[in-house]
Amino acid sequence: WLIVAAVAVTTAFAVLYVATADKVYEAEVQIVVNAVEDPDGALAGVGLLTQSNDPLRAIETASALIKTNAAAELAAAELNLDGSPSSILNKITIEPVAESDVLNITARSSTAEGAAALANGFAEAAITNRTRILHDRIDEELPILEKRLKLAPAGSVERDNAALVVNRL
Repeated sequence: WLIVAAVAVTTAFAVLYVATADKVYEAEVQIVVNAVEDPDGALAGVGLLTQSNDPLRAIETASALIKTNAAAELAAAELNLDGSPSSILNKITIEPVAESDVLNITARSSTAEGAAALANGFAEAAITNRTRILHDRIDEELPILEKRLKLAPAGSVERDNAALVVNRL
């Protein structure tokens, strides 16, 4: 009887937990990360992800760069979400897909629709945020490079380097 009673009590607690536990839904979205070739480091000032000898470096860097308060704020504004950026980031997980250039963004919510909207909204917000940062840095660097290009003597290494970077931007 003791075993039957223990099984009955355990089953009752399990049923109670399942009936009262908050439901959590997850949705995933994937984004591809393309690192650019920059063997001479000419594009380092604009914040692009560059290829390296370590194949995981770019994808792990991308993972860290997109899970930001700025991306959470953009997603919250776009999706009309309440809560702080940190509360939104707590619902987001970003992980590299093994041996690929893909990031999985997983969002959790109390509804399936909410999870899907958050995953997609956060991915779009993260890409928008990184694009804005890139454009701002190009806007800062380009006039400096154009000035260097005008002042450098024709045929000089400095002029060639400045021209290379301006053309790549």
